[in-house]
Amino acid sequence: MKKVAVAAILCGASHMALAQSSVELYGIVDTGFEYVSNVGAADKNLFRATQLTGQQPSRWGFRGAEDLGNGLKAIFRLENGFSVSNGQLNQGGRLFGRSAYVGLSSNPWGTLTFGRQQEMLWTALIQADNIGSASYSMVVFDPFLASARQDNSVAYTNTFGNFTLGGTFSLGRDTLAPGNCAGQQPGEGVACHAWSAMLQYNSAAWGASVAYNEQRGGETSSVTLIPSQPTIAFKSSSDKDSRFLVDGFVKFGNLKLGAGWIYRRLRADTVSLQTNLFFRRCYLPRHSVVPA
Repeated sequence: MKKVAVAAILCGASHMALAQSSVELYGIVDTGFEYVSNVGAADKNLFRATQLTGQQPSRWGFRGAEDLGNGLKAIFRLENGFSVSNGQLNQGGRLFGRSAYVGLSSNPWGTLTFGRQQEMLWTALIQADNIGSASYSMVVFDPFLASARQDNSVAYTNTFGNFTLGGTFSLGRDTLAPGNCAGQQPGEGVACHAWSAMLQYNSAAWGASVAYNEQRGGETSSVTLIPSQPTIAFKSSSDKDSRFLVDGFVKFGNLKLGAGWIYRRLRADTVSLQTNLFFRRCYLPRHSVVPA
């Protein structure tokens, strides 16, 4: 009887612990085939498997929360990105390349997280559904937009009514190619640093965001202007690659219209230039998607 009593007590304690914490396994798989006409200078036709057919890339992950009491929670997320076409990992072959962070969340103090995570330009674009899909998206013009994440970073977000304020800071923004900028170097205190900030308004009918991000160069770093061109040397900590974003959306029933502007200024070792990217998007969701 004593053994049974002990077992019952342990089961009760385990149940109490599970009631205060949660771990969720989630994911989405998205693929398809497409036929494209009038491709290239010869105007040939093309039939191919697509890497991404919808707004949400294929991924799986874990996210969890532990209630610490008084409204404070410990949280974490590990998220893997992969290609359905060939089974390979995305984000430079990282196991959890989309997200890998841990932190604290509290109401009304906000959320503070540490690790590899999205920066605020990405957050602002996702809110308005403006990145697009497959090879027809804004990534064709600026590949950074599809992978606007920072390694070795701290992020803070808080929501006040319909407004969200957020920021990130990284001591080593990208440990793998093409960035190759893992952290500080002797005599170069700001090498490989990056930061971003965002102010966002979001309601049921419309929303708008203003965001800014800045990346610093490092000894082995390079940046990509557009995918079809060679990378640009970005080796000095005084080199800067910055983007300023304004975007928004409006809803008419299930129809969602988004538009915006990204101003980019690149000051690299041998190149100094400015670009303007204007975009708009019409989006009619056909099914619910996994929250980003």
